[in-house]
Amino acid sequence: MQDVVPLPWTPIVVDGNHVRVWNRDYEFDGPFIRQVSSDGADLLAQGVMLPVGTENGYKVVEFSSPVLTHRQNDHLVFAGRGQVGDLTISYTNTVWFDGYSRCQFTVGPVGEKLQAMRVVYKVKPEYATFLVTPQWQPFKPDGNDFTFESFRSSEENIFSQLWLMGEVNGFCWAPENEGNWVYADKARPIHVTRDATGAEVVLQLIDQPVTIPENLNYAFGFIATPTRPLPPDYRTFCSYGMRLENTRARIVGWGGKGFTGYATLVPQTNCPGKNYEDYLKIWSQGDVLAFPYASANGLNTSEPLVKFYQDSWEMPGMNAFPITDVYGHKYTQAFMTQTQLMRDFFIEKVEKLLSRQDPQIGGVYYDLCYVTPVRNPLAGGAFTDAFGRHIPSRLNTLQLREMLMRTLKICRKYGKRA
Repeated sequence: MQDVVPLPWTPIVVDGNHVRVWNRDYEFDGPFIRQVSSDGADLLAQGVMLPVGTENGYKVVEFSSPVLTHRQNDHLVFAGRGQVGDLTISYTNTVWFDGYSRCQFTVGPVGEKLQAMRVVYKVKPEYATFLVTPQWQPFKPDGNDFTFESFRSSEENIFSQLWLMGEVNGFCWAPENEGNWVYADKARPIHVTRDATGAEVVLQLIDQPVTIPENLNYAFGFIATPTRPLPPDYRTFCSYGMRLENTRARIVGWGGKGFTGYATLVPQTNCPGKNYEDYLKIWSQGDVLAFPYASANGLNTSEPLVKFYQDSWEMPGMNAFPITDVYGHKYTQAFMTQTQLMRDFFIEKVEKLLSRQDPQIGGVYYDLCYVTPVRNPLAGGAFTDAFGRHIPSRLNTLQLREMLMRTLKICRKYGKRA
């Protein structure tokens, strides 16, 4: 991936334990965000903390100042240690140009007793008017409780984030998997309670005494929103606009028109009928930018490489859409896991298409582009955690982020909109 900060984001600025990205200033306490301001307004009533249960109640882990260990233009990595009593925490925190902060920490020493452990933070009331997970959730008088159950069931209503927000600004937590979370059967370890002072979030990582095993690791992310400015023409830059005078974008390639098949992004050059070049002339009518249809989660199963790797890429339990393209070919558009090979295969097609520099093409359009659970063990989905518990899935959040970042950077490289 190109090591650049794409527009409209701005270069990362580091000042001690502060990291500044577009419109936001993060202050860190170890791996966690002590405070973050968005457009000059502080969002947190209480910063992110890691209280650990002891015989004398919860005590908050104290962290050393983070040390910058790696820096590139588009991201940087901090590392450090924390301690409470005999427990030790070693951590890294990767901060990206868009403001995403990914915390990774390991608890030790092995064999030490651990009564309980949680992550706690509180968002100011004016930035906790709404709660989405990503679907909107009404606040309940006695609090909202969530679990990882949706990771193990169908793709509908998946709990993939906890985003508190006001009219503009907000603060979001993004889980990756439930590995090493220890809680009673039927318990709901994710809690949100809102009152006049704000919305408190409690992530109960461990709620019963355990002996620390090897590799007691945790990883998740935080981000303050909004993450980027709206484009000046955001109200007119929308799709399905060929019949409307005030729109500037059009999704093209339905049924594989102009391409070798549905969602392939490979231009058709030897068809007896209209080819890609012919469709370019049609798509550009009315000074409208064309965005070929594709999917960052779904691939055309007629493509040879997809067919070869389908068993190890496919997402069990997810939808597969039957397709009959404009050439009469029948296949499916199936959800696929973004393994490194799949990401490279997909992004190479984006690069090849946009490197043509066709002025009629404004970028690419992604359908089915949302976080999903990966259950396929061949693709790194299901695994066994440090306590020996079978974890049936993990979210594809990081892999999807990489796909979108690489796509965006390629679009900017060739002067495309998105």
